Amino acid sequence: QGGTFEVPSGSKLSTSRWNSVVGSAATVNAEDGTLVFGNGLTIKGTLNAPDGARLTVKGAWANSGTFNHNSGTVIFNPRQNNRFIKPGGTGSGKAFYNVKKVGRKNIKLKNEISLNNFEIAYKGGTWYAQGKDMSVSGSWKVGGRSNYIHGNNTVTFNGSTSQNINVSPNKGDFYNLTVSNTTDAVSLESNAIQIDNKLTISASSTLDINGQDLTASELDNAGTLQLRGDETVAITSMDVDSGTVTYDGTGTYPQLAAGDQYYDLTLNSSGSITLDADLDVNGALTITDGTLDVSSSNYGINVGGNWSNSDIFVSWSG
Repeated sequence: QGGTFEVPSGSKLSTSRWNSVVGSAATVNAEDGTLVFGNGLTIKGTLNAPDGARLTVKGAWANSGTFNHNSGTVIFNPRQNNRFIKPGGTGSGKAFYNVKKVGRKNIKLKNEISLNNFEIAYKGGTWYAQGKDMSVSGSWKVGGRSNYIHGNNTVTFNGSTSQNINVSPNKGDFYNLTVSNTTDAVSLESNAIQIDNKLTISASSTLDINGQDLTASELDNAGTLQLRGDETVAITSMDVDSGTVTYDGTGTYPQLAAGDQYYDLTLNSSGSITLDADLDVNGALTITDGTLDVSSSNYGINVGGNWSNSDIFVSWSG
């Protein structure tokens, strides 16, 4: 309830199946130790956490005080289903660094959350976001035989270095996905993703689907959607008023994977793309590298902005 509790270097503080409370006048210093809370944890005072993967909580989490993550990982391994995470707190102590869900039980997010890396491990149970928004500055991974249920929330990737998304097949659609990393690309590491509602790419931001398939209901693009050309891309409502779609593949592709309507379209590859329909570009069409071929069917191209060709355009009689 008060004072300071020290967990020395190399030591472990382990509690049993009772809930644990850091009182409003208390501080727990465990930067160099290990913490295992056998049930829920409530932070009203200050918890200075260990770095690395040395903090495990086997119940609910509620923070109305200060949590200093010290670039460590909080491992959630609830003993029972339907345990809640209430990030809470103020200032820098509000955010997690890395969060990892393990074990077969589910867990539910009660408030919005910000963190670095997010992972649901293989056989890691289910994470219910319950419509609460999540901000991720690192990687996103959902393992096999586990699940992520969005509850109609928004996941925002807002890091300042490269970020990866890796969702095992059919283990977690996004509802709204926003890319606002203006320093480096957000990339699909492996496996397709499905966005049930809107994909938003902010200005100066890039989503590189990197050869993986993409399904989305709507695209709102002020930045760049980047793909190779051999993906399956299904976007019900394409953004043709803003943003750039860039193809950077090295193969020979019989069509434009994201369809035949764009705002700005850029080819920047050593490969070639052959049209399978008329092409409509409301903004600029740029061939930086590679070949654009209208095919022997002589498909037409409408360009609303500038035309710039630095490599090969095969016009036939189009």
